[in-house]
Amino acid sequence: MNRSTFKVIIVGGGVSGLGAADRFQEARHQGSPISFTLLEGSHLFGGKIITQREGGFLIEGGPESFVSYKPWALEVCERLGLVSQLIETNREQQRVYTLRAGQLLELPQGLLVPTRLFPYLTSSVLSGWGKVRMLGDLVLPKFRGTQDESVAAFVRRRLGREALLRLVEPLLSGIYAGDVERMSLKSAFPLFYDLEQEYGSLIRGLLERRKGLRNKPNKEGIKWTTFVTLKEGTGQLVDAWVKHLSPFSMVSGKKVEQIQPKGPRSYRVMIEGGEVMEANAVVLTVPAFQAARLVEGFSPALSGTLKKIPFASTATVSLGFRQEEIPRPMDGYGFIVPRVEGRRILAATWTSTKFPYRAPPGHVLLRCFLGGTLGQEILSLGDQEMIRVVREELRGIMGISAEPVFSKVFRWDNATPQYTVGHQNRLDLIEEALRGFPCLVLTGSSYRGIGIPDCIHQGTLAAERILKDFFRGSTVSPIV
Repeated sequence: MNRSTFKVIIVGGGVSGLGAADRFQEARHQGSPISFTLLEGSHLFGGKIITQREGGFLIEGGPESFVSYKPWALEVCERLGLVSQLIETNREQQRVYTLRAGQLLELPQGLLVPTRLFPYLTSSVLSGWGKVRMLGDLVLPKFRGTQDESVAAFVRRRLGREALLRLVEPLLSGIYAGDVERMSLKSAFPLFYDLEQEYGSLIRGLLERRKGLRNKPNKEGIKWTTFVTLKEGTGQLVDAWVKHLSPFSMVSGKKVEQIQPKGPRSYRVMIEGGEVMEANAVVLTVPAFQAARLVEGFSPALSGTLKKIPFASTATVSLGFRQEEIPRPMDGYGFIVPRVEGRRILAATWTSTKFPYRAPPGHVLLRCFLGGTLGQEILSLGDQEMIRVVREELRGIMGISAEPVFSKVFRWDNATPQYTVGHQNRLDLIEEALRGFPCLVLTGSSYRGIGIPDCIHQGTLAAERILKDFFRGSTVSPIV
């Protein structure tokens, strides 16, 4: 391959795009003749990561934290000198509640499955039969088929219907905002499938896995809680990362309209307003439905498959109150709401309890979640009406009748990809359609994971595949 400068264009400035850009910049610093440009259509980098301060409150519009057991976000924090800014969840107030018959009940430790017998047996979250049925997982035979199944089908089979409705569905809807009856087990929660296959039981498998993970320190000897964030919010990570990357390679406010292959490892990227850029490789980190529009001109089949990946819309409402006006202790991370309760919110995080530095002295901050695949109708409300609905729900659930000193609505239209049953088959079709277009790579939350660490990792892998192709002339795997 020609060793002249190899030009790469990254489309999308979320954390997948930043991960790819970081890897290309590293290669350039190591002497590789790589030139990259990241194009972000909006005027802000970070995708769904938005952190704002108002009246002493720190508000997250999107993800508030990331998991520590997947190392990729922590590794970025280490490279950027942010380790001293990392904060953990509150170790003293770790309760999580669920709503049952209008009352908040503490979930037993383990959440999805019983990991300690006494708290599980004495909990009122499930009926006596529901508890017995969950323990049936220990004796039921494992599923011997290889076909994909829904998360709901898996949980009903292993743990029972009550566990699905009261525990699993409300917990998982907070991650994917989706319908567990359609959600793919193998794509959304492959760990569950693997544990059943290896141990013959979900409970037994999780207990064994936790033995290996319990208090396992990172390479610096730090034992983080499961979720961590930064003192100034997840936006602090994005701000530091953008400053670390070359400003000449980071371009915001440039919306890509179309991509055209010119030949082997040669692409034209058309930008809104008529500007055209050329590249040897293109990394698409935008959502699947946006990628579908960009490739439609040269591959209708690829575009059509990308359009089959559905997305859900959600909203969050953050409210600040004076602490003295909260009639019950906010002594945990918050609560989930099973759909069978008939409420209009999915969950609430007691943000100022879960993390420090989120509210001024004498105040508390809550964040409520709405929408999702099965709750789209509430998203048609205006901001003030949505706030009114949330206040009504909090009055009924927590007894809060006070006027908030602060409120903020964030809306996320078509923001959460849905890994429905058959998702892996769709990925296989996408890969097949892309094989004729070397150095065109798709990555990001639409395909193999939606959390911050997963998206960072996928972006880094996308860059690695491009670099491998450049140096070795090998075939690039098109989806990371």
